Amino acid sequence: MGIATSVERVLQKWNGASDEYSDIVMQREYRNFVHIIGLYPNVNKVGYFWSFFKITIIGASLLFHSIGLVVSTILLYDINFIYFSSALHYVFVVGISFFYNFHFNKNRIFLARYHSRMYLNFYDYHEKTTDEITELEKSTEVQKKRFMILPMFSACAAVCILLLAPILDKYGTFDFDIETSINFNLPLPMVYVFDSSTVAGYLVALTHQLLSAMLCGLIFGGCGYMYIVMVSSLSLQMKILIHRLDTIEGRALSMYEANYGPKPKLNDYDLYRDKRFSKCMDICLKRCVEHHKVILSNISELNDFASMPLFAIFFVAALIIALAMLGSSFWKVLPGNTIASLVLCGTEIAFLGTLSSLGQSITDLIINSAYSYYNIVSATGS
Repeated sequence: MGIATSVERVLQKWNGASDEYSDIVMQREYRNFVHIIGLYPNVNKVGYFWSFFKITIIGASLLFHSIGLVVSTILLYDINFIYFSSALHYVFVVGISFFYNFHFNKNRIFLARYHSRMYLNFYDYHEKTTDEITELEKSTEVQKKRFMILPMFSACAAVCILLLAPILDKYGTFDFDIETSINFNLPLPMVYVFDSSTVAGYLVALTHQLLSAMLCGLIFGGCGYMYIVMVSSLSLQMKILIHRLDTIEGRALSMYEANYGPKPKLNDYDLYRDKRFSKCMDICLKRCVEHHKVILSNISELNDFASMPLFAIFFVAALIIALAMLGSSFWKVLPGNTIASLVLCGTEIAFLGTLSSLGQSITDLIINSAYSYYNIVSATGS
C-alpha cells in the first residue's frame, strides 16, 4: 500500500500542471492521437496507473526492439553492408523513438502549461479583434491541417517499406542460404531470444516488427506534429504582434475616441503632439511590448524543450543520409533494402525541411517585427 501510494503521488505531481484548458487544446489539436501513442496520456480518463502501465509497455517494447537491432547490426557487419546500414538505420530510428517518448512524458508539465497558454491566446490586448487577425487565425489552421497527414504517412511508410523490401530483395544477388543465427525471412533480419524459424515464432517476430515500425512512425509523426502546432501558435502570435504594430495609429485613435470623444481634426504632425493621443499611443505600444515579451519567453521555453530532440534528429539524419548514399551503390545485391533506405532518407529530408522552414519563419517574423518598431519610431520621431 505504501509503494502504491508513493507511486500515485509521483504520478499526480507529473500530471499536476494539466487543467481543463490544456485538455481542451489537446483534444482540439490532436484528438486522441497523442494519448494513444503515449506522448501525452489522458490521465483524467484512464487513471494514473493505466497511463504509467501503457508508457512502460511502449518503452519496454521499443527498448527490447532496439537491443535486438543492436545485436543484429553487429552480426550483419560481416555479412552484408546493405543489411548492416539498414539495421543501423533502424537502430537510430527506434532509439530516437524511445528517447522522444521518454522526453515528452518527462516534460509533461511544460506541455500542459504551454497548451493552456494556447487556449488563452498567450496575451489579451483588451481590444477588438480585427478581420485581419481572424484571417491570420484561419490561415494558420489551414496550414496545420495540411500537416495532419504527417503522422499517418510516417507510420504507413514504415510498415509498407518493411513489407515490400523483402519481396524485392528476392530479385537481388544476395545469398539467403548462408548459415547464421539471423532470420532473413523476416522483413527486418534480426536475432531473437526465441526461435523465430518456427511458424509461431515467426508470426510473433513479424507482428512485433510491424507494430514497432508503426509505433516508431506514429511517434515520429506525432512529435513532429506537436512541434508544428506549438511553433505555428507562436508564428501566429508574431503575425498578430506585427499587425498590431503596423496599425498602432488606428488603434490609438480608436482608444482616443472611446476615452475622449471624436478625434481632433489635426494633421499628423499636430496629432502626435496632442498629449492625450500620445498617451493612447504609449498604452498601445506598451501592450505590444508586453505581448512581445510573452512571445519571446515562450520561444525560449519551447527552444529549451525542443533543442535536444531537434539535435538528435538532425545528427542522426546526417548519418542516415550518408549510409543511404553509400548503400545505393549495392542496389543489385539487395534492391528492396536499397530502395527502402532511399525512401526513408527522402522522408527524413522532407521531415527536416518542414521543421527547418517553421524555425526560419519565426526568425523572419522577429526581423519583420523589428522593422515595424522602426517604422513607429520614424513616424512619431521618438
